[in-house]
Amino acid sequence: KLVFLLKCRDIIKDVVEEIFEQLLPEDRKEKTKEALDNFLEDLNNQKQTLIILDGLDELPDQSEDRVNKVLGRKKLSFCYVLATTRQEKGIYTREQFKFDLCLVIEGFSAENSIEYRRKHFRSIGAKHSSKGERLIEEIKGNPLLDEIRINPLNLLLLCVVYEDHEGSLPSSSTGLYQTIVRCLLRKYCAREELKTPKKDEDLDKHFEIPILALGELAWKCLLNDQLSFYEDELEELGRSNENIVARRLGLVYMEESLRRLKPRHSYSFLHKTFQEYLAAAHIAHKFRGSEFQMLEQMLFPLSARWKFKQVFVFVCGILGEEANIVFEQIGNMLQKQWDWSKCDFSTAHFFVDSWKETGNAKGMAKTLCSFLPFSRPLHVWNNSQCNNLCYVLRECSELPEELKVAEVHISPFVASDYVSHLIMVLKVVSKTLREKLTFALFADVGKGVSKVPDFGLSSVRLRVCGSLGSFSLQEFENLLLHKCLSSLSITVCGDEQESLVETLTRGLAGESAVKFLDLCVNGNLSFRGASLLKQGIVRNRSLKGIKVSVNGEPPENWQVVAKNLRARFSEKAIVSEIHPNTFSKVKDSQVTHLNGLLSKTDLKQ
Repeated sequence: KLVFLLKCRDIIKDVVEEIFEQLLPEDRKEKTKEALDNFLEDLNNQKQTLIILDGLDELPDQSEDRVNKVLGRKKLSFCYVLATTRQEKGIYTREQFKFDLCLVIEGFSAENSIEYRRKHFRSIGAKHSSKGERLIEEIKGNPLLDEIRINPLNLLLLCVVYEDHEGSLPSSSTGLYQTIVRCLLRKYCAREELKTPKKDEDLDKHFEIPILALGELAWKCLLNDQLSFYEDELEELGRSNENIVARRLGLVYMEESLRRLKPRHSYSFLHKTFQEYLAAAHIAHKFRGSEFQMLEQMLFPLSARWKFKQVFVFVCGILGEEANIVFEQIGNMLQKQWDWSKCDFSTAHFFVDSWKETGNAKGMAKTLCSFLPFSRPLHVWNNSQCNNLCYVLRECSELPEELKVAEVHISPFVASDYVSHLIMVLKVVSKTLREKLTFALFADVGKGVSKVPDFGLSSVRLRVCGSLGSFSLQEFENLLLHKCLSSLSITVCGDEQESLVETLTRGLAGESAVKFLDLCVNGNLSFRGASLLKQGIVRNRSLKGIKVSVNGEPPENWQVVAKNLRARFSEKAIVSEIHPNTFSKVKDSQVTHLNGLLSKTDLKQ
């Protein structure tokens, strides 16, 4: 029966109050308000009412509690509610409240974006169709532009820019917005019949003061969760003639207040992304003057980062090579407590996106990693951490000094496809590493174990947790037969699994190239397990050294097995260690020490 569309950025009161003030006629306010209250008190009417909360990411902080009562079904609990937001705020909101349905606008597919460009250029005249085809080819040949075209707004901007800048498209988001702003500045000059500077640098310099004034306001508005400002706020920043220019550049527009009571008209930015770009111009100016010291509050912790991430990506794009100063400040800030293994999704994407935006991703990654080097033992605990780590490692693949990783430990909670992905990334990374990695892996992960030596690893440490299935055992056997594998360390957590020993025996007795074997059973070894192990080692042709440890109860045949192995080792001159060593004699001093200890206790036996 009723649909109420509320702009979140204008919400300052209770949602019912906002429906009345934003949407309903002022001339019948008392009667209408009473009717609305009565209508919404009826639960059957609520079931036929839809409330649209447009732009949760633009909601002022002080209004969150009021809106949360509706999202949490504490108020208007039977109304349908549709909320729209950008992705970062959406992730945060979904963690707080249960929604019946969540939809994501994923952006244009490649086919969609091509059709959109063709339609755009056809709509401005048949003679422009060829421009659309040229733009399609140019985007295909530029990976960065190909990423931009996914966003419908960015794709529209690309089309508009291409109309005026044929054959000269920016290759980053910052470049795209920078070009759009310059287009607007040139249009302003033409409209006002002003002489337009030919060089972009001169154009930027000419309009620097009004752009920075808008940027300062844009930043203040973002800090206060606002998309608009009032005219008097702009006038406070400088001389009136410059402020008039700022208002007329085309980057902001006057918007009639949606409030029916006490309206106050304001200026709004074309889109939140333009507000973020202008704010970034102001912050970049402050960075150049060493005047910006708010980075820690703006990017860390996570709750602030999703709000300001795009601003600082733009900052890095505007600074370009000078963005080193941003990453030096971040490095100094995080140096004491940083751990790449615990890098979250938002931080990983901020680092990579901002590195790319500067046009010198390798240089920026090198700067940050000089402060935050990767630890030599790298621990991966879950799927998310594995994914984030892969994302960053791909961008750091050409930094041998910063990537001196000696070990990678993967927990059993990491799914097999994530393990495979990490292995593929490390395969690329290892091309520039100066030393070999030792890969410690929980074998019950299964898939991917046999691929570990493919990227140049001759030494593998394997930790076996629990009972392995047939698939994992096959992967383990394939690993043993790998020609690049020369050193293998296996730790069994708990009692030995006979099927694992059988697999190890087959691998050692086959075409294994393993020269050193370290097997540690942190539990009991069975009679048959000991016999199988002996067979595999004795029949092996490549071993030069072994270390076998049973830290639980050894089997009854352990002494016989150890004796046979030692006899065979002496023939082959293999360096070996066997624990427990049943052949070493107890020394007199040890017995004396034991007697001294027992004399002080009540032990009878």
